[in-house]
Amino acid sequence: MKKYIGNIAAAAALMMTVASCGWGSTASQEGASADAEKDMQSSFVNSELVAKQDGAIKAPGMKAASGWLELPASTSGKNYISGNFGKGKNRNYSYLYDQSVYACLWEAYPLTASHIKGNPQSEWGFNPDFDLKKQVNVTVRSYGSNYGHSEYSRGHQVPSGDRRSNAKQNTETYYVTNQTPQLQEKFNATIWNQLEKDVRYIAGKTDTVYVVTGAAYQKKGRNEEVKTLKAVKSNMVPQTVSVPNYYWKVLLKVKRNGNKITDACAIGVWLPHKEYDTEDYSGCVVPVSTIEQYTGFDFFVNLSDDLEKVAESNTSWTAFKKF
Repeated sequence: MKKYIGNIAAAAALMMTVASCGWGSTASQEGASADAEKDMQSSFVNSELVAKQDGAIKAPGMKAASGWLELPASTSGKNYISGNFGKGKNRNYSYLYDQSVYACLWEAYPLTASHIKGNPQSEWGFNPDFDLKKQVNVTVRSYGSNYGHSEYSRGHQVPSGDRRSNAKQNTETYYVTNQTPQLQEKFNATIWNQLEKDVRYIAGKTDTVYVVTGAAYQKKGRNEEVKTLKAVKSNMVPQTVSVPNYYWKVLLKVKRNGNKITDACAIGVWLPHKEYDTEDYSGCVVPVSTIEQYTGFDFFVNLSDDLEKVAESNTSWTAFKKF
């Protein structure tokens, strides 16, 4: 897909012709092969992502700003706040936050074996990068106490388990901007948790998995009902919180010859937010191009167009896992 600096173009038509990814040359280690795209443009730091809460902004994802492979294309919107924690090979995650729903629409980060070792202890807190009034106050109590719905927990988008090796990075996964009201018993603790564990397993066996994870309230172009939770006290901010109808992940692996990316494979998982009696998400595995169609986001734009097209057409979890 083409790279857009302004508003994202309409998502590509669903591509189902490629059932598995190509096989290129042996991957080199991310740390050696470009120092995670060489710190590539280390100019992509918080100063370039300062939130502008009074008008449209551009979210991260522009190829000119960074070669970080996990970043989607630039998106603009008057309710959006974009940001990131860390930089270069030491980056934590980037995010696109929608103030109208008090949640991140996507969060993007690299995941390696080194990220998942350790056992830090963190507590919920506010994201220090923007106004507290733009965040859900569930730092001390969850949705049962504050919004009268104990079936919902503070569901991480970037899992705490994906950032175990660094206490600061783990703390940043406990910012309330990194959570949404998520069904606990038969979603967060089961099928979603299993997906997170499986992604970590793959990361532990390979160089790097580039992850974008997100919440969706409606499929693009659809007018779907969105459930809201009402605060139990009249002085609470916000008074209502929207519940996502869907959760999703898109994943990317690449192979390199030196600093050159020679092959790529990607896969997506799209989960309607409901109770499941199974931890098996295999029926929800879809090509990345499908999730682009559903969300309107353009993923993995820092790949060459030909590699991106093939990678995003893959329909096989097994092919991705073995890549």
